[in-house]
Amino acid sequence: MQKTLMQKIQRIEEIKLSNVLRDNTAHPLIIIGKFSLNNTPVITLSADINERELHTPAAWQSALDAASAAGEACLLIKDLDSVAFAEQKHFMSLLKDRRAGGYKLPASARIIITAASETRIAPEIKSVALLWKI
Repeated sequence: MQKTLMQKIQRIEEIKLSNVLRDNTAHPLIIIGKFSLNNTPVITLSADINERELHTPAAWQSALDAASAAGEACLLIKDLDSVAFAEQKHFMSLLKDRRAGGYKLPASARIIITAASETRIAPEIKSVALLWKI
């Protein structure tokens, strides 16, 4: 009985997250905890990406353009809390203006940031994104 209740709660949380993603496409979303995306192409950036690679033409940009041309796509910045606040700030123009150097994210691309701990996310990052705890 207890397991069934936990499964129902987990399913409700998945539905809520799905709705948040659907209804807030223009806002970056920080997800604290483990989650998975179903049926959405995901292009992953490591939080420790070299700042130069972030702001110059790179493979991730081409991959995101191709995935977005086919419909919805997601840019996943993985484990942002694993790098120092100063390094997290390299992502500000991407999160705030949806730009990285001269590259503009496609309109259908969503930005999702994963982290294990909210306290290890820079306040500047939290100020431009929605926060979801799983």
